[in-house]
Amino acid sequence: RPLVGNIIRLQLGESKLDEESNALVHEGVPPRNTKINNMTWEQRLEGLRGWIRKHAPQSGLGDTADFATVPEGVGLVALKDLDENQRYLQIPRSCMMTLEEAWKDEKIGDILKGDKLIQSNPSLALVVFLVFEKLNPQSRWREYIDALPDFVPLPFVWTPDELAFLDGSDMTKRVFSIVQIQCGQLLVLARHFP
Repeated sequence: RPLVGNIIRLQLGESKLDEESNALVHEGVPPRNTKINNMTWEQRLEGLRGWIRKHAPQSGLGDTADFATVPEGVGLVALKDLDENQRYLQIPRSCMMTLEEAWKDEKIGDILKGDKLIQSNPSLALVVFLVFEKLNPQSRWREYIDALPDFVPLPFVWTPDELAFLDGSDMTKRVFSIVQIQCGQLLVLARHFP
């Protein structure tokens, strides 16, 4: 089945109430010329393209798929019809921010390996690693990090007014549970990184 134009979306923009469904939605992409971290989306995507070509020259980027800003969002777009189960982009593990990479890091690896809470929560270790790499202007992941969304509208970062839309649902308890866990994780991190 052809997949031309199918998009893996990274949504950015403003939260608003959808009047029809009465649901809180987060939609929109900044216009192409909007600068984020002093770069337009096109500049960010061009940096990511260059990074992938340098670190994963056999990725297939530009042959079967490429990054684009489209009305639905920013993401990966098929450049031609794809067969079912056809590989359209291949990124080697060496280009991924993994737990192994975090453990090996000379600045924070020992701290991450030495804390039981961080050891038991791999995603927390990766978040810390990502933050440290984001702060490092010489990071080997610089162009990848620059292309990440600056904000992801997950419910645990919503304002109280936005959370009010969840009242009466099972999601309210889940969101507060996540916030409680994250507060504990932040306290642990504050001990290591005052």
